Amino acid sequence: MKRINKKGFTLVELLAVIVIMGILMMVAIPSISRVIENSRKDTFVDIAKSYANAAKTLWTADTLTCEGTVASAVDDGDYYILINTKESARAILPVLVDQGGKSSWGNRDVNGYVRVHVETVTDNNGEPKRTTTFYVSLSDGTHGLIDNGSMTSDNLKKGNVKMDLLIDDKKKIELTLDNGNLNCSKTNFGTYMCTDVAPVKNITGLCVDDSSYAGNNGTVDINPVSFADDDWATIAAVAKSGKYAEYYNVGDTKEVDLGSLGKHTVRIANTSTPAECSQEGFSQTACGFVLEFTDVITSHVMNSTGTNVGGWPASSMRSYLSTDIYNALPTDLQNAIMDTKVVSGHGSSDSTNFTSTDKLYLLEPKEVYGYNGGTAHRATRQLDYYLAQGVPTSNRSGAIKQRNGSNYWWWLRAANSNYGNSFYNVKSTGDWEYLSDYHNTAMGVSPAFRIA
Repeated sequence: MKRINKKGFTLVELLAVIVIMGILMMVAIPSISRVIENSRKDTFVDIAKSYANAAKTLWTADTLTCEGTVASAVDDGDYYILINTKESARAILPVLVDQGGKSSWGNRDVNGYVRVHVETVTDNNGEPKRTTTFYVSLSDGTHGLIDNGSMTSDNLKKGNVKMDLLIDDKKKIELTLDNGNLNCSKTNFGTYMCTDVAPVKNITGLCVDDSSYAGNNGTVDINPVSFADDDWATIAAVAKSGKYAEYYNVGDTKEVDLGSLGKHTVRIANTSTPAECSQEGFSQTACGFVLEFTDVITSHVMNSTGTNVGGWPASSMRSYLSTDIYNALPTDLQNAIMDTKVVSGHGSSDSTNFTSTDKLYLLEPKEVYGYNGGTAHRATRQLDYYLAQGVPTSNRSGAIKQRNGSNYWWWLRAANSNYGNSFYNVKSTGDWEYLSDYHNTAMGVSPAFRIA
């Protein structure tokens, strides 16, 4: 009988097989990992492109409003549409967030923004042509993509996806919403200041759409009661909805606590936006939902340099409003105040009016009195409140403001073009005045601002 050999593999043979398999795995696993990683990068780029393309669709449909101006009417510059896929942030973001997706690394939440660059160029026929270019920056906290090229080019590709973001990369991307609140709060200079790190990019043009203050069902949920009783978030939501005239009235007032500067009262000074507000070069200071202080907060010099050269933008008063007064406002009110294009009259040493962007501003003579006063009177209009008061045709007293219970002089922002170095002001009698030696005299501070 023939014997069957039941001998198996020797130890040497087994070790040889294991070594060979190990070598094969060492060669294969990195290749497989690279394929998986490249696939994730490609997907991440596709997600970013989806957000950029969605932004382009919203912009083209003119459903976005950037700092209170519809997309089709914004000036040249950069504008930002925020991205955040966290559920708690979705209610106050543009519908853009529904058009992209989460990270391709574990379905993690992403945030970032689409930057819209608007520029007017001259075509071959010498005619102005408006160009709009879309760029996207996206992060899941570890991986990120910062597109510095046009979406129509090949610049946005998987090679742009960065692993293990450096702190500077994170600062560029994470100027965004987190849990429904701004990670980086807006300063009085119109830029963003982050809690943990100084920002790399200054953002001054946030864009929202009609659902920005809406719940997930897309309906506005603001439930206003009255201007006096509503919080500033509700008032801002009403303003954003454009329905403020349905809930509030011109002349309605509300108390504001300015800390060491005391408690003061603001009123609704304007709710209308006539066609003239859309004219080229027209000031936004008396258009839309405008609030002003009804009393004098404190006193301050208009310009410590003893001149009105450079007008309102160069004045000590403007700096004082943008720092001391703005910083004294409650945080929720600061968050509700929008940037305003401010056109101001010039003095005898300057030849043209001035345009600035401000959170807080003083009024022009035209905005109070309704007739010429300063060189910028054609670039603004009388506020609804002063028009209703009959200022100045029948009731100059409607322009009177008090400080600590007594009538007090208060500053206007217009430089006088014919009389020395003066700025306009409102006298304690309600008349307007311009005295050349008063630019360096402390008079009343009573600013206005817009809400959106």
